[in-house]
Amino acid sequence: MVKRKLYRVLSATAIATMLASSTVPVTVNAEEASEVTAAEDVLEAGSEVSDTAEETKGETKEDDSKASEESKEDKETKEDTKKADKKDSEDKKDSKEDKDSKDKDKEDKSEEDKDSEEDSEEDKDSEKDKDKDLDKDSKKADKKEDKEEDEESEECEITYPMADFNRDYSKGGSWGADVTLKGSAFKIEYSGNYAEKVVGLPSGIKGDKVKAVKVNIKKGDVSGFSVKLRNEGEELKAAYGTNVIENSDGEDFDGIGLMNSSGDAETFTISSITLTLKGEEKDFPKPSQADEVDEKADIEWDIPNLKDYVSSDKGIGKNSYTGAAIMLSEISDKALMDLVEKHFNAVTFGNELKPDALFNYQNDKPSEGMIVEETWTDAKGVTHENMKVPTLNFDRAEKMLEEIKDWNDEHPDDFIKVRGHVLTWHSQTPSWFFKENYDPDGEFVSPEEMTLRHEWFIKNVFEHVFSSEYKDMFYGWDCVNEACSDGTGTYRSASENSNWARIYGTGSEDDAPEYILNAFRYANYYAHEMGQDSLELYYNDYNECSGNKPDAIAGLLSSVKKHESDDVLPTRISGFGMQGHHNMQTPTKQQIIDCGRRYGKIVGKIQVTELDFKCSSDFGGTKDEYSAEYTKEAYRYKDVFDAYKELDEDPDIDVNGMTVWGVIDPNSWLQTSSSVGGGANGRQKQVPLLFDGEYKAKPAYWAFVDPTKLEPAINSITLVQGSGKDAFAHGKKVKIDGTEYSFVPVWSENKLSVKVKAEGATSAKLYVDFAQTMADGAEVKTAEANLDENGECVLEVKADDTLQVSSQIALDVVVTDDEGQHAFNNIRLTQEDGSKYFAKGLCKPFMTIAKGTPKVDGKVDKAWDKVEPVELTITGGTKPHALAGAKLLWDEDNLYVLLCVKDDVLDASADAVHEKDSIEVFIDEDNEKADSFQPDDKQYRINYLNEASFNGTKCLEENCEYAATVTEDGYFVEAAFAWTDITPEVGQTIGLDLQINDGANGGRIGTRTWYDETGNGWSAPRVYGEVTLVEETGAEVSDVNVDISKAKVTRKVQYDSKTRTIQSIEVQYKVTTDEEAAYFGVNKGEYVQLEADKDFTATMLDYHPWLKVGCVKVEGKGVFSGSRLAVVSTRK
Repeated sequence: MVKRKLYRVLSATAIATMLASSTVPVTVNAEEASEVTAAEDVLEAGSEVSDTAEETKGETKEDDSKASEESKEDKETKEDTKKADKKDSEDKKDSKEDKDSKDKDKEDKSEEDKDSEEDSEEDKDSEKDKDKDLDKDSKKADKKEDKEEDEESEECEITYPMADFNRDYSKGGSWGADVTLKGSAFKIEYSGNYAEKVVGLPSGIKGDKVKAVKVNIKKGDVSGFSVKLRNEGEELKAAYGTNVIENSDGEDFDGIGLMNSSGDAETFTISSITLTLKGEEKDFPKPSQADEVDEKADIEWDIPNLKDYVSSDKGIGKNSYTGAAIMLSEISDKALMDLVEKHFNAVTFGNELKPDALFNYQNDKPSEGMIVEETWTDAKGVTHENMKVPTLNFDRAEKMLEEIKDWNDEHPDDFIKVRGHVLTWHSQTPSWFFKENYDPDGEFVSPEEMTLRHEWFIKNVFEHVFSSEYKDMFYGWDCVNEACSDGTGTYRSASENSNWARIYGTGSEDDAPEYILNAFRYANYYAHEMGQDSLELYYNDYNECSGNKPDAIAGLLSSVKKHESDDVLPTRISGFGMQGHHNMQTPTKQQIIDCGRRYGKIVGKIQVTELDFKCSSDFGGTKDEYSAEYTKEAYRYKDVFDAYKELDEDPDIDVNGMTVWGVIDPNSWLQTSSSVGGGANGRQKQVPLLFDGEYKAKPAYWAFVDPTKLEPAINSITLVQGSGKDAFAHGKKVKIDGTEYSFVPVWSENKLSVKVKAEGATSAKLYVDFAQTMADGAEVKTAEANLDENGECVLEVKADDTLQVSSQIALDVVVTDDEGQHAFNNIRLTQEDGSKYFAKGLCKPFMTIAKGTPKVDGKVDKAWDKVEPVELTITGGTKPHALAGAKLLWDEDNLYVLLCVKDDVLDASADAVHEKDSIEVFIDEDNEKADSFQPDDKQYRINYLNEASFNGTKCLEENCEYAATVTEDGYFVEAAFAWTDITPEVGQTIGLDLQINDGANGGRIGTRTWYDETGNGWSAPRVYGEVTLVEETGAEVSDVNVDISKAKVTRKVQYDSKTRTIQSIEVQYKVTTDEEAAYFGVNKGEYVQLEADKDFTATMLDYHPWLKVGCVKVEGKGVFSGSRLAVVSTRK
C-alpha cells in the first residue's frame, strides 16, 4: 500500500510540474500498523512411539489437544490489536485533516489581506492551489483505498443454529445419515464409517465469503468426526478427525459435509455451526433464534463422588487431593464442570499458567509495546533500574480462577484447590525470553542475565497471584518441569531442546544445574514474602519409571533437597510429581512402587499429577472393542491406585494427590499426535480418562470406587512359534491367578498347542476362537484331557487356516481339581457361551541364527546366501508404507544383521532421530527380560544416510560397524554389533528385536518390527523376542548322533501285565553338546522329553506283578543310537 501511495503522489507531482514553471517539493509520510505475531503451534507432530511409547530423547512434550484453543485465543488477540491499530490510524488521519483545514483557512485570510500583491504572485498562488487540489485528491484516494483494504481484512464470527442450514441439500454427497431435528439442532445417526450428511449454507451467505467453518458438536467424539466443503456436490477439501475446516484461499462452496469417521456406526448431536466470515456482522443475515436442544447432556448424579474414595482413609488419605486437568475452553461446558465439581477437589490448569500463556502466546517474538522498563529489587536487596521485561497476561488463568472461586464461595465445605503449573520449563517458553533484547534472532544471554529474568518472572507470578482475590486457592506449584533426560540418566541437555541448558549447562554428578536450584530458591523466597509458606513446591516429570531416568530424577531431588540448608536463599522442595502418562503394558505395578519409594524416601511426598493411559496397540476404536478396552484400562487404573495406596502405607512417604490429565475422553491431549511422555500418534482413537464423551462414568471410574463391578479383564498373552525337538522350550509360561497352575501355549502352521502343568488337579480344557471374535455365540473349538501323574498334559486344537506371525487368537484354559474349576481369563466360567471373556493371544516368531562371518562393507557377500530371511510384519497399529526383511549371523565377536527395506520415499528431514527412515536393532545379551535397560542391553539405530544413534550404557559407536546403501527401491543396512557381556556359544539364547522406522513429510508414519507390538523396546527389554545361536543353517538330522544310553528313564511307567504292553513311559535326555543344543533348540544342561516310537522303543523284559517292578529296555531310533536297561516301578 505504501508503494501505491508513493506512486500516486509522485504522479501528481509530475503533473503539477508540467503545469507550473517551478517545481514544488513533495513529502511522503507513510506508516504501517504493526501486527501481533501469531502464536506458534505448541506441539511437534509425526511420531508414533509412544504410540507405541517410543523413546523421547531430545523431544518436547506439549499438549497438542490444547493448541487449537491457544491458537484461537491468539487469533482473537490479533484481531483486537488490528482493530485498535485501525482506530489509531483513523484518529491520526482525522487530526491531520483538521490541521490541513486550519492551514487552508489561514491561507485564505492571508490572501484577502494581500489584494495589492502583483499579478505574478497571484499566478504563483494559483499554481499552488492546483497542486494542493491534486494532493487533496490523492489523499482522498488514499483514504478510500485504506477503507477498502480495512473492509477486506475485516472478519467476524457468526454462529448459526442447524435450523438455518438447508438439510435438503440434494446436489450429492449425502449417504447413510438419518437426521432428526431436535429443537434447532441436528441429531445425525450414521449407519457406518464415512457416512455423510451434506447441508446447504444459510440463505444469503456465499461460500467464498467464508474463511472457516467450525461444527459445534453437542454429543459425540470430535476425534471421530470430519468436515468437508462441497460445491455442486463435488468435494473441494476435507479435514479429518476434527470439527474445524479452513477456507483461507476463498473457495466458493455451497454445502458443508458432516462426516462420521469414527470407524463404526455412530450418532452425533450438532447444535450449531460457527462461520468465520469476510466482512462485518451487519453484512450477513442474523441467526434465527436457537431453541433449546432437548437432548441436553447431563451427568450421572446418582453415582458416588470419586473424591470420597480417593481422598479417604481407604484411598490415599482424607487430606489428599483428587484432581483433574481442565482448560479454559472447558469451563463453559456445564456438564463437564458438573463432573469437576462433583468428583474432584483439586484442578490443574492444562496450559493457562505456563510461561507461553502468560506471555500472551507471543511465541515468535514479543508484540509491539510488550517489552517495558521496570525498576525492581531482587531477593538479595539489589535494585535493578529500568530493566527491560515482558508484560505478563493473566487473563486466561483468571477466567478459570473466577469460575472455581464462584463454586468455592457457594460451597465452602466442598472447596476445590488449584495446583500451579508451571514456572520453569524448557517447553512452552518462547525462545526470545532467553535472547539478548528479547530478539528471537539475538544471541543467548549470559547466565547472570538469565538468572535475573528467571527471578523476576517467578517474583511477578507469585506477587500477582498471591495479592489477588485468588490467593488462598493454591495448594502447590510445579517449580520445574521435565528437566531430566530420557536417555542419559542425567539432566536434559541443549540437544534435547532445552534453552535453559544452552545457558547453564547440565550440572554435575553432585549438583543440578543452577537454573533448577534457582527455581526452588526464588519460589521459596517469594512464597514466604507473600505469606504462602504452606505452598507446596514440586518437581514434575514423565517417564518416571523408564530406563535410567529414575537415576536422573533421584539425583535432581537429592540436589535440591540438600540446598535447603543453604545460609543464603535456601531451596525448598515439598515433593515429586510422578506424571503417570502410561500405556497398557508399562510401567508395572511393582515398577511404580519401587520408583515411588525411591523418590518418596528423598523428598517425603509424592503425587500422581497427569495420569492417563494410551490405548492398546490393537485397539481399533470400534463399538465392539470398547467393552474389552475399557475393562483392560480399568484394571490398569486399579493397579496404579493400588500401587500408590501401598506406597502411602509407608510411614516415611505421603502420597497426597492423584490427578487425572483431563475429564472426558474426547478432550484428551492423546487424541492428537505427540511423540513424547506417553503421547499418541494422532491416528488411533484414544479412551484414556475416567469419563466418556457422553459424560458418563467408564469402568476406569469404578476401578477407584468399587472394583467388584468390573467385568473380567481381557489378558493379552504371547504365543511363541514352536521350534526344535521340544516345541514348548521357548514358549512363555502363563500362570492362573489364585493357583499354582500354569500353562505354556505355542503355535505351528496348523495348530495351537498348550502344555498344562497343574499338580494335584485332575483335568484341563482348552477353548480356542481362531477368529478372535470376542463375543458370546462365537465358534469355539475345544480340547480336553486328564492330567498325568506329574500333573501335566498337552492339549492341541487344529486351525482351519494356516497360522502365521501376527495371527490373533482368542483362548482360555480351565483346570479342574477337587475344589472346582479355575480359569485363566473368564473367571465367570461361561466359556461354553462364547469367547467374550477369552484372553487375546498374538502369534510371535522364534528364530535360530547360524554361525558365519560376513564382511561389513555395504555389499551382500556369499556369507549371506544360505541364510533364510525373516520378515518384519508387526506394525503395532501404525500404517507404514515400507516393507522389510532381515538376515542374521553370528560369530565369537559379533552379531551380524543385514536388514533390507523397500520404501519408495526416503526421508530424513525430521529433527528427532527415530522419525527418520532408519533401522533399529535391540539386543539383550543375557536374555534377562528386564523391565528397564541393564548394562548389557542395547538399541542401535542406523538411517539410510549411514548416520547412527545409540541407547544403552555399552551401546556405543566403538562397539559397532555399519554400512548403509541406498537402492532403486529403498535401502539396506549391513552391520556388526560386538558382544560386550557374553561369550557366545552354540545353543545360547539371547533377547532380540528388529525394527524399521518409516519416515515421510518430516515425521514418522509407522514402524515394522520382527517381534514386539508395544513399541517399548527402547526402554523395556522384556518385550524382545528370543533367538538361539546354532552352528549352521538348516542342520540335517544326520549331523546329530545321540547315545540313548545316557537317557534317564523315570518311574512314570504304565504297564498292562495282561497284554504285556507298555502303555506309556517317560524318557528324558540331558543336552550336553553345542550340536545337541542346536538340534533340540534348547540350552546346554536342559532336559528334553523323548517321544516313543519316534526317538525310541521300549520293551518290558521282566516284570513282577506282586512287587510291580520290572526291567525295561529302551532302544534308540532316529538320531538316537544304542540302548539302555532300567529298573522301573509301575506303582501309582
